[in-house]
Amino acid sequence: MHASELIGVYPPIPLVAGDGDIDDHPQLGSALCLPSLLRIPSLRALTIRGTHLGDSKWLTTPPACRLEVIDLGGCPHETDEINSLFVERIVSTVGATVVEAFLSTAILGAVFTRPSSTPLKQLRKLHISPCFPIDNVVDTIAYLSGSSINTISIQCFADDVVEMRLAVEDFLSLRIECGPGFYHDLAQIDVSVGVSDLPGVKSGHVGECAGIAWQIQESYFDLRLSSSIVHSLPSN
Repeated sequence: MHASELIGVYPPIPLVAGDGDIDDHPQLGSALCLPSLLRIPSLRALTIRGTHLGDSKWLTTPPACRLEVIDLGGCPHETDEINSLFVERIVSTVGATVVEAFLSTAILGAVFTRPSSTPLKQLRKLHISPCFPIDNVVDTIAYLSGSSINTISIQCFADDVVEMRLAVEDFLSLRIECGPGFYHDLAQIDVSVGVSDLPGVKSGHVGECAGIAWQIQESYFDLRLSSSIVHSLPSN
């Protein structure tokens, strides 16, 4: 009912049905689609994970709220490229007032690289979720350089810590290469790693965690970055 673009499309994503006898919402009326959430004036934080974000109404629903925090995760039935397109579309609509963003989907739009055009003009804190495609970590951080980000928080699973260490190294090298204007306001990088409570964890991963901290705190001391390493992921 509320995702007409998915009717008859494989894979069969569940659709809302059987709500015809529900009274209209006092603010949203009968428009019970996700973009209607933007019409709630008091809304400040929006979290949507694991569901389809392809509703075209994200582009036509004028926000009545001033979102400060967004946490957007892609649909597991879609490709990374499609999820990125949908997330970028939502961020372009609501991003003007956002100061903190949690991402599990890449953002690779060139518009985000320029302070004059980025929809995320107020973004200060960037969080990368453990489900984020590691191959896109550096590119996404680079594409968000149009925002004045001062804190980057990265979460990863223990089995991915080696690759994440390389990604951190690549980003810090890029920062040096691009000069002082690139991520000028960045002051802190935090890394959270799931370790002992996950199956199949190799003992060397603890050393790799420490290696990430060492890279930031020692090898790149001249960048004046602080960092922390947490050896467990949040329960949520």
